[in-house]
Amino acid sequence: MRLWNPWTGEELMRVVAGAPLTPLCALPDGGMPSTTDPAIAFGGPAGLAALTVRR
Repeated sequence: MRLWNPWTGEELMRVVAGAPLTPLCALPDGGMPSTTDPAIAFGGPAGLAALTVRR
């Protein structure tokens, strides 16, 4: 799964997994506890996860 900056086309993050992933949503700045960075939530056969995107 890849996360891109829509304005610059720069790849911000690449998640490599051994199973298919389904992006669920992008969380805004501060959308997760303990961080002010934006995050992306995704799911797969093993469950759900979220990663922050540091600027």
